[in-house]
Amino acid sequence: MLLTDAHDTVCVLDEPLQDTLRDRAAHDSIRSIHLDGWNGGLLQSVISSLTLDGEDIRDSSIESLWVTDSHLDISEFLARYRFPKLRVLHLLTATRISPLDKPKIQATSLTTLYLCFRALSDNPTTSQLLSMLASHPNLQDLSLYPTTIPRDGGGGSTFRVPLRRLKKLQLTGDCRHVFQVLRRLGYPDALDSVELELQECVEEMVSELLEQYLRDRFRHDDRFQGRLGLGVSCGSKYISFEVDTIGTSNIPAMQPGHGYPSMSFSSKFRDAFPQDVGEELCANLIALTPREHVVGFTGDLDMDTMADLFVTMPNIENLSFVGPVDFDVFLQPDPPSRTKLLPSLRRLYLDYFTLQEDDDWTPLINYLAHQTSGGQVVSLRLRGRDHPPPEVVKEVHDLVEEFNIGYPGEGEWY
Repeated sequence: MLLTDAHDTVCVLDEPLQDTLRDRAAHDSIRSIHLDGWNGGLLQSVISSLTLDGEDIRDSSIESLWVTDSHLDISEFLARYRFPKLRVLHLLTATRISPLDKPKIQATSLTTLYLCFRALSDNPTTSQLLSMLASHPNLQDLSLYPTTIPRDGGGGSTFRVPLRRLKKLQLTGDCRHVFQVLRRLGYPDALDSVELELQECVEEMVSELLEQYLRDRFRHDDRFQGRLGLGVSCGSKYISFEVDTIGTSNIPAMQPGHGYPSMSFSSKFRDAFPQDVGEELCANLIALTPREHVVGFTGDLDMDTMADLFVTMPNIENLSFVGPVDFDVFLQPDPPSRTKLLPSLRRLYLDYFTLQEDDDWTPLINYLAHQTSGGQVVSLRLRGRDHPPPEVVKEVHDLVEEFNIGYPGEGEWY
């Protein structure tokens, strides 16, 4: 059963539909429940119809339970069933019962576990979480959010729960508590996907925890010796870092997230910091990457920082940069010479582009002439409030293979 409801105004199911659901539940003929939408009354009526009367706890043959509504409480439904065949459990709800107690799931069944609870009164202890995970040794995809991340400091034990089949891991919560959980999970050296959303960070945690974790992942997974896409960004209270493999084909939009393995980290800090501090934190993470394998780069860092980094990434084919660009210093060797800073560049994406001086397109023209000399083929996408006049469009078009201009999110190739 799949129910999605973004705009429906119906508040409850009609009686014939409720009767049908009750009958299906009574005969244990439902294998999949996916509830997603904004109409809480309608979704609650579905759950109520599936929750049979009586005090007995029944076995259910449901294999996939997917509920995405942060205000929906399915506590009573979970309390009435055991789910020995459940393989996928994805709960983004307001349930008030502990996800570590319900549902009852056989140890060999569950492969995907996603838990994000809005209304739990207490976070589980480390012991409770590890005990629950240990009962599901075949987990392949694990996602835990703040209400399910223990905050007890680890409980003093050094036991590591074996999750030898794990492929994807996503953790969101307080920085130190997330890394305490990581230390207690025994997963393979090579994971397909790692996503960490770290909250309440301080600067020291990036080098103390995040840099060490990144270093270990690169050391243990030789797949990161292939073609890589890299993305970095920073603001006054956050930094983000993404790296993934991108295969061998020419991908027009070289954004991280296209291939496995992949890692992404976002760190939200307690206090704001100067821009140069965030730049340095990002640069340190980039420095740990096998930079000679980076062929796609997306970023919004300072010009000087980027130029220094690109010296160590000569194989970049696709470059996407967000923000103003000064071509007199950016992407040019220092001191200027006939040498190209990016000898492998094929596609250059400039989003939210602004001119350094009003109506002066000369630096862009000069850079493209330098970059395309010797027969190097380059395409350019230019998105921003400054649109080139027709004569500049013609000059650029004569230099590049393809030229796309427009506002961010729009554009037309010439």
